[in-house]
Amino acid sequence: MAIIRLYPALALLFGAMLLCNSAGAALGERLSPEARGSTVQRAVQPGLRSSSGAYSLNEYVNAAGTTIREYAGADGTVFAVSWDGPAKPNLRTLLGAHFAEFTKAASSGGGHHRASVDNDRLVVRSTAHARNFSGLAYLPSAVPEGITVEDLQ
Repeated sequence: MAIIRLYPALALLFGAMLLCNSAGAALGERLSPEARGSTVQRAVQPGLRSSSGAYSLNEYVNAAGTTIREYAGADGTVFAVSWDGPAKPNLRTLLGAHFAEFTKAASSGGGHHRASVDNDRLVVRSTAHARNFSGLAYLPSAVPEGITVEDLQ
């Protein structure tokens, strides 16, 4: 009987824990399927490999309906992430250790609808217009040879 009374509370706690989980690996971290968490609503193209084999693409839609793409090199390290959808994704989660550099540079200009960083360590382009949030972040030194920014969507 006590278990029945605890069930709603445990279900609520478990649900909250799942929502706090990150959706994947952050920029510069190794991609692991176990790290995906429940914020992934559906995997669109899990583990798709480029024709050159230089990178793999993990594409998914988060709980808010935003498509997130993680580009990982042959060693599994995420060298780029992109997003497009009706809600801004958690950039702290996507950028990981690079988030502080992004916020510092983005606060120095660009306005409310655009934020960007462009240096030899980090490139971030983020825009928002009429409930459409899109962006791309990548580590220039980690992009595999033969891959261009245009290859990353």
